[in-house]
Amino acid sequence: MSLENKTHFLKLVARYLNGSATEQERKTMESYYELFNEAPDPEDSCDPTDMADLGTEMKEGIDRRIQSLESRSTFWRKQSFQLAATLLLLIGAIWLYKTYQTAKTVQPIRESRLAVKPGLINRFILLSDGTKVVLHGHSQLQVDPDFNKKQRTVHLTGEAYFDVAHQAHSPFVIYTGQIKTTVLGTAFNIKAWPQQKDITVSVARGKVKVEGPNKVLALLTSDKQFTYNTENATSNEKLIEITPTWMQDDVTFDDLPFKDIASILSKRYMQSIQFASPELEKCRFTGRFTGTETLEEALKTLTITSNSQFKFDNDRVIIYGEKCD
Repeated sequence: MSLENKTHFLKLVARYLNGSATEQERKTMESYYELFNEAPDPEDSCDPTDMADLGTEMKEGIDRRIQSLESRSTFWRKQSFQLAATLLLLIGAIWLYKTYQTAKTVQPIRESRLAVKPGLINRFILLSDGTKVVLHGHSQLQVDPDFNKKQRTVHLTGEAYFDVAHQAHSPFVIYTGQIKTTVLGTAFNIKAWPQQKDITVSVARGKVKVEGPNKVLALLTSDKQFTYNTENATSNEKLIEITPTWMQDDVTFDDLPFKDIASILSKRYMQSIQFASPELEKCRFTGRFTGTETLEEALKTLTITSNSQFKFDNDRVIIYGEKCD
């Protein structure tokens, strides 16, 4: 990323702090307060006053950094710009997930495509009901043809993270071999590999019902994990912190060119991504996404930190704008 682009973002922060930012810029910067909302149920550990104080400390820290740049050498200004740009990419990945999670421009997977076959890379799937699925590499998801009409039913082989859209009168059902998992609206991880005897359900938020062939095996709430042994029909339940880090394996970037990132995203979201100019392919990024972003959310983060833009053109995405070093 060029020094000019990095300066652009620091000026954006400065305009917010001195009150001269536009309405859109203000909304963008205020969204960094959501950084801490990614943790499971943060309100359980911090009261509103604590959260407000923490946000104020972040603002003051950025303000001090901007002011100190005026008195530092060129070398230290460059290091500070790099740190700020990286921080904005990480924060952007989180607040865009919150702000744009109901984005309409990303088309959901067609239920006529019954199966997402195993591959070497994690896949992001947006179902027609708004449910987000991150499918682990080598896993397979089958979606019933009448999905979201009379019922919402899928079949999983392998591992996947589900962020289920809430529908009060239409439960979301996942079949994994002998186990049936039912939810109304929640976020959880299921691991059910064919070569392993254990099936594990881990709930990040909400409530999940797990059933065996003849009975209810567990009713899970946030931060609960249930494991069922398919060989001897035994099970156990425990309290854990849900952190499915596998979702971030292919969306963690260390000084990676935009061209390479676009190739990864193209496979992950099963959508062609093209550049209007070869110069844009050279933009470099360091940062990490949460793993649950839609393609639009990921591209918003990347383009806002490179001073470029993107548009959906039929079955492809075109990235255009200024070049960067």
